[in-house]
Amino acid sequence: MNEDTGLVLVFDLDDTLVASTVFFRTFGQSRDVEYQENAAENVDLNGSLMYLLKVAVENKEFLSAVLLLSNSRMDSYGDAVLDRIEQDFLNDPLFDAVAYQQSLIRNGTYVKDLAVVGRMLEGIGKSSANLESRVLFFDDQSSHVMPRQFTDPRQYIQITPPFQTNETDQTDYSYFYERINEMKEEKRQKSIQRGGYRHKKTRRRLKLKRSKARRSRSKPSHNAL
Repeated sequence: MNEDTGLVLVFDLDDTLVASTVFFRTFGQSRDVEYQENAAENVDLNGSLMYLLKVAVENKEFLSAVLLLSNSRMDSYGDAVLDRIEQDFLNDPLFDAVAYQQSLIRNGTYVKDLAVVGRMLEGIGKSSANLESRVLFFDDQSSHVMPRQFTDPRQYIQITPPFQTNETDQTDYSYFYERINEMKEEKRQKSIQRGGYRHKKTRRRLKLKRSKARRSRSKPSHNAL
């Protein structure tokens, strides 16, 4: 898959991939080293997104990158949660790049937009072209700039309601699966076309060989003269 056409999946952390209230309920309002020590054991994961990520990994050929834009103010907190996700999920790095809150502040405002995504991609040597049509953004808040930058509003998949373990997930994830299926079908059609072209060339070669064989058989033998 060409880097300029592969999907870029961008995820929020709290209330999207994980239920943030588990931390406040267990450890109070202060975010300190206790989070880092206990988060991996206490975090609640969004099962719908864990399944979606499994599908994404199985179809990595259609992806350019998987990114995380975390609201967390501390790397240690976010890293502990990521360790829990990746340990539970596949024991390999899942996210190609992560940006924590301090990296998302611009002129005193907390910003999630395509400029941030572009910088993250360039930082890992990936193309930042055509992001307005390639990015799929998973977040529980509708106030971010990024959804207004998309070619198709369905590229913003709002987690509804914000993920908590006692709430029923009503999020519509169908657009992600549609895009993956479209890319798989496009690949299949190209494969058929290439196979058809090779088949035509083979048939032409066989036809030419048969024609030569017939001409050879139709020539009179010198011994018969």
